Amino acid sequence: MAYIQNEDPRYHNYMSDQNTPQPSYPSIQAAQGQPYYIPQQIPHTTAPNVVQTVPSQSKKVSSSRSKMCCYGGGGCCSIIVVLLVLAVGFGVRYGPSLWNLAKKDQITDTCPTSQVKCDGKKDCSQGSDESVCVRLGKANELQVKTSKTGSFLPVCALGWSKSIGDQTCKQLGFKESFENVFLQTSSTPFQSLNNGQFSNTIQGSVASSQQCPDQKVVSLLCSDCGKPPTSTKIIGGTTAAEGQWPWQVKLPNPYYLKQIILHDYNTKTKENDMALLKLETSVRDITPICLPVSGQTFPTDMLCWTTGFGVTREGGDSSTTLMEVAVKLIDTSMCNKAGVYNGVIYENMQCAGDLAGGKDSCQGDSGGPMVCKADDRRWYLTGVTSWGIGCGRKNRPGVYTNVERFLPWIHSMMQITRP
Repeated sequence: MAYIQNEDPRYHNYMSDQNTPQPSYPSIQAAQGQPYYIPQQIPHTTAPNVVQTVPSQSKKVSSSRSKMCCYGGGGCCSIIVVLLVLAVGFGVRYGPSLWNLAKKDQITDTCPTSQVKCDGKKDCSQGSDESVCVRLGKANELQVKTSKTGSFLPVCALGWSKSIGDQTCKQLGFKESFENVFLQTSSTPFQSLNNGQFSNTIQGSVASSQQCPDQKVVSLLCSDCGKPPTSTKIIGGTTAAEGQWPWQVKLPNPYYLKQIILHDYNTKTKENDMALLKLETSVRDITPICLPVSGQTFPTDMLCWTTGFGVTREGGDSSTTLMEVAVKLIDTSMCNKAGVYNGVIYENMQCAGDLAGGKDSCQGDSGGPMVCKADDRRWYLTGVTSWGIGCGRKNRPGVYTNVERFLPWIHSMMQITRP
C-alpha cells in the first residue's frame, strides 16, 4: 500500500493569501481539487478500483485547548510506503474523474442488527465488526479487544509462537511477522490464548485472564520499518542524500494500482486529508516507514523531518531531487492563536515548522511524509503534508494530517482489503 493526498491546498491558499499572479507551471492535466504535477511518461492503463469510506467526523480543537499530540514511539510497522511520484503519475493520468468515481464507489458495509463486535466471527459484509479489535501500544505491545472484555488488553506470552504471530500479522494485512518478543508488565488483566491455538482471528482465539506466568506479554512487529541506512544531520532545506529516506522514492518504472481507498475528505475544513493505495505488486528495495502506535507522544518543539519533490520557494519550479528540511512540532493551541491560524486547526491536524518562518514544505509536497525519530531509533510517520498559507512565512507553519488520529481507519482498511 501507499498513501496520497487528494489535493494540494497549499497552492490554493497561496493564491488566496496575496495578490500575486499564478506561477508558471509546465503543461499539466489537472483541475481544482487536484495536485499540480509535472506529467510523467507512463503508459495508459485501466483505472483501478476506487473506494471511499465514510467515517464519523472529528471535532474541532479550540485555541485554548491543549493539542492532541502526534503519536509515535514503540515500533508499529506498516507496509505503507511513500511513493510520491507514483501518486504524481496517477493524478496526472486520471485527473478529476478519479474523485468523481470515488463518490460512486464507496465501501458499503451491511451489518445485521444482531452483530457482535470482536467475537472472531464476521457479521458485517465487509467485516468492519472485526476490523478494529487489534492494536499495538507502546513498545509494540499487542493489545486485543474481545466481545466479552470490551476493552483492549495485552496478550499473555504463554503459548505464543511465531506461527501465531504470522497469522496475527496476516490478519492485520501484512505478509508475516518480523519480530515476536516478550515484555515484562505489571498490569492486569490479560488476554490468554485458548489452549495455545489460533482460530481465524486473534480476538477469537483469546479469553480474559487475571493470571499470566512471569507477567510476560507479547510485543509484535509485522515488518522491519523506519531504519534508513544512513545517518541524519540536523540541517534544513537541502538535497537529501541517496538512501537517506528509503520510504520515499522517484520511480523509473510504474507500479500499477489495484485499489484506492479514500477517506471522507472535507473540502471546506481540509479534515481527513488521507488516502491509501493498494499496489498490484510488491515494491522491492524499499524500507517502509513505521506507523505510530497508540498512546505514544512526540513532544512539542521536537525536530522532525519532512521531505518532498515540491517547489523550493513560492512560485518556483518543482525539484528534480528529493529535498529535506527539519521542522519543529508546534502545539495545536499555539497554532490556533489569532495571528497564526486563528482556530482552524482541528484535532486530526498537526502544525510543524518555524513560527519565525524559513523552514517549511511547499507546493507539490502534499502527500509527502513528516517523520519523527523515537527512542528505539526507528522513524515514524507522524504526519502527512496537507496544507498551509504560502511557504516558510512567519506565523504560517505547515499543516500536516495527524497520522495517529487515523490509525483505527488505516488498520481497519488494511484488514478489510487484505488478500
